Amino acid sequence: MGRLLLLVSLVAGCATRIPAGQVGLWSFAGAGIGHEVLSEGLYWHMPWTDVLTFPAQWNEYEEKMHVLTQDDVHLEVQAGIAIRPNTKELYDLQKDLGIKYYDTVVQSAFFTATRTVLAHYNMTDLPENSEKIEAEIREHVEQRIAGHHLELGRIALQHIDYPPTVQAAIEQRLVVQQQEVQKESEIKIAAQQAQIAKINADSAKETAQIAASSDAEADKTRAEGEAKAQEMLGKTLTPLLVQLRALTNPTTKLVFVPEGRQLSVVLGSDGAPSVAAAAAVAGKH
Repeated sequence: MGRLLLLVSLVAGCATRIPAGQVGLWSFAGAGIGHEVLSEGLYWHMPWTDVLTFPAQWNEYEEKMHVLTQDDVHLEVQAGIAIRPNTKELYDLQKDLGIKYYDTVVQSAFFTATRTVLAHYNMTDLPENSEKIEAEIREHVEQRIAGHHLELGRIALQHIDYPPTVQAAIEQRLVVQQQEVQKESEIKIAAQQAQIAKINADSAKETAQIAASSDAEADKTRAEGEAKAQEMLGKTLTPLLVQLRALTNPTTKLVFVPEGRQLSVVLGSDGAPSVAAAAAVAGKH
């Protein structure tokens, strides 16, 4: 029974599972490290053989550090870095740095790069240049870990603690900038409104000019029509026509025509002459 328990213990101890998101390397007793990269899964091996595991996914590390800006202001900065092994060079990584690669190389490179970059900026310039600063820090870190079989992800400035007096100055500066932006917007809106008012005034003026021109043209046309009508009436108003209109007028009561003359006198309903027309006589007495 004791031998059976010993055998079961040995068999159970000869299996290693590599979880999801990790990779591994064989570690042989007396023979060193194997070159083959082991992926996720269960591996059986001899009791004197082991499996070294490494993260294959991005690992994020957060650090708090004290920095000095270009204008000699001491700040506490919290920043993050993402890094992972180059799985194609896993054997070289193990030989170079081992599983504690972050503590060995990356952390110090991260601190140095952050302090170096921030030392070239004034304290008040940090908020508006955060993306540029992150890119510069990443470039410095990448240079320092080059050749160490690692892949570098993003760098993030997560938080900056300012002294109270500095924080108040930054807030005041932001308020002034916001007021300037609001004033510029108001000026643009006023200019747009003035332009719209000018366009409306020009349009109303043009409309009035068109209306006045139309009225003048209509008056001219009407006057010309009346003149033509008077001219035509003058040509057609003969003595006989005058007499005919007088005779057919329902208000006419008396027509007196002297002999030997083409002269008509028409008396209206009130006994007074209402229509008189003179015509050329055929012969004079």
